Amino acid sequence: MKRFYRFEFFRAFSSGFISPFISVFALFLGASNLIIGYLNAVIQFSYIVMQLIISFYLLKRRKFSGRFALLLSTITWALMWILIGKSSNAYELILFLAVQAIFSAAITLSWTALLVNTIPSYKRGRIIAEINRRSVLGSMFATIISGYLIKNYGFIQAIFLIPTIFGIFAALQFFSIKGVKENFIIFPKQKFEEKSNRDFKLLLSGRAFLNFAVGLAAPFLSIYVVTALKGNTIDVAIISLMSSLTYIIFYKPWGVVVDFIGRKITMLSCVLLISTIPLFYAITPSVTLLYFLIVFGSLGWAGFEIASFSYFSDFAKKSNVFQITSTYNSSIELATILGNLVGGFLAQNFGIFNVLILSFILRFGCLGFLSELSERKGAVDVKINTTFQPLRYIEESATLYLILFSTFKRNIKKDFLERIERIASNFLREIKK
Repeated sequence: MKRFYRFEFFRAFSSGFISPFISVFALFLGASNLIIGYLNAVIQFSYIVMQLIISFYLLKRRKFSGRFALLLSTITWALMWILIGKSSNAYELILFLAVQAIFSAAITLSWTALLVNTIPSYKRGRIIAEINRRSVLGSMFATIISGYLIKNYGFIQAIFLIPTIFGIFAALQFFSIKGVKENFIIFPKQKFEEKSNRDFKLLLSGRAFLNFAVGLAAPFLSIYVVTALKGNTIDVAIISLMSSLTYIIFYKPWGVVVDFIGRKITMLSCVLLISTIPLFYAITPSVTLLYFLIVFGSLGWAGFEIASFSYFSDFAKKSNVFQITSTYNSSIELATILGNLVGGFLAQNFGIFNVLILSFILRFGCLGFLSELSERKGAVDVKINTTFQPLRYIEESATLYLILFSTFKRNIKKDFLERIERIASNFLREIKK
């Protein structure tokens, strides 16, 4: 799995160097709130269409080389950062980002196929948690560095050369590969069982509704920091840093919870925390307070991402991985596009503050779909006793967070304190010599 970890670290560094500041870059090029909303919509539409085209092509071809596709698409994706940096106006920026999204689609399909066919179900949550942790580490370091460089030097061309280099490093991790199923035979007529098909539709509907609500406000969060809260790119970087630290600390405990307690209850418990993000942006009196409030939403996203991908992977493993991946990603991205378009219109006419409040309210709507899912677990089938049926989710959520923080405490002792103790012992031993 080390190649997967390194790939995700370098690619996240490449993406995290520029992506958090794309809306600010568009604003720098003269884009309005409406254009910024369209920017995200066009990117995601390109991403969706390309996934569907690739999936249709693979169904016809019946065979697929995951490693070669991942290598080629990642290198091309990385080189696109140079063209993006040369954008002279917002419309050129949209065009180049849309082209880059085409290769992002190819990366997603090949990466998911390699991943799903390599990770066993019983420890899927923990491995995905570690992959996500490496991804956040790369993105965090990149955002800190780029935030400082952009604040002091602006959007110079060299800023866009750095993510290109790291994107190529990511691709080279799969230049040669052992121990991973690289080629796949595709069976177009594979179908779900009735129960799995119902659960997949519920998961898809819940994720799509949540993505629509998130898409309303997402393009305007960094802009709101700069305009309404009087912050700058350093503030955007610090907020991203606080989110990243939360991910890094809690990904591993969430992986244990997802495998041993369940995917469904984890998703339900995380939605409440996710919903606080636009609310805190809207009501916080200063950007400094937002540094700490963002931790709650990030804690929710850390668990939700692991649980939802693990739940989805259970379907993908049993079906045509390319067809189900393109269907799943295309549907939730289409919901995000719709959210961006509606959000851009509302922000232009009613202000970003009202969009944030609307996004906060609508995020709870996904609970109607996710609460109907069947529970899925990893290695152990843990049954939580409940006294009253109406209190079931509250009781399970309380147990879930108890396990989460106890796992976090154990990991801190094992991964941090014991490591510090070893370093100190070695240091003292060297001094005595």
